Amino acid sequence: MYKAHLVSITVAESVPPNLKGFVSFQASLENHEVKARDKVALLVIEGTSSYVVFFLEEVKGLGEIEKRHEEQQAEMTLETRAILKK
Repeated sequence: MYKAHLVSITVAESVPPNLKGFVSFQASLENHEVKARDKVALLVIEGTSSYVVFFLEEVKGLGEIEKRHEEQQAEMTLETRAILKK
């Protein structure tokens, strides 16, 4: 199982240019219109250049985040889980 590490929790307008494509891609999958002040969590899957994006106002709890990672054969690190739980 791969490990998912938290990269950043920020607003959409502050996402680095090289990661904005991941935000746009996830928004498209969720049919979500990204607003500049949307809070997003960016996680990277260890050993890859794959980023997972969560729109924090849309997430219905830590269980939803864990489920999406399981679908990708990944799990959050304990540190990432503790931060997102807050």
